[in-house]
Amino acid sequence: MIHRWPKKILVVDDESAICDLVVEFLSFKGYAVSSASKGYAGLRMFQQEDYDLVLLDIRMPEISGLDVLREIKRIRPTTAVIMLSAYGDAETIRTALTYGAAHYIEKPMALEGLLRTIQGLEKEREEV
Repeated sequence: MIHRWPKKILVVDDESAICDLVVEFLSFKGYAVSSASKGYAGLRMFQQEDYDLVLLDIRMPEISGLDVLREIKRIRPTTAVIMLSAYGDAETIRTALTYGAAHYIEKPMALEGLLRTIQGLEKEREEV
């Protein structure tokens, strides 16, 4: 299955098992997926490639996902970002949405639910 959007997805999560699982699942579903296990590495990748969608963990050791989100939106405001976190307090979620995140998904996440969220964003893009 070939998708019109997103063509390229970047997964940034300090838990390598999550990165590997999401990359494998979304690749199997026909998406082009890359990953980074650190926030700064993810930002470097984002600056070097034109990603359509970023799946971004909120809590990472060297730089927070919220700071990465702000930088992504500064560099390329139209890039969709879905925030991922096991520690989703209401204030953090509100802040992420204020900074421009398209959605928030709580970990552990159901992969089919993640896929439905991505497909929902895909449908929104087609309608615009």
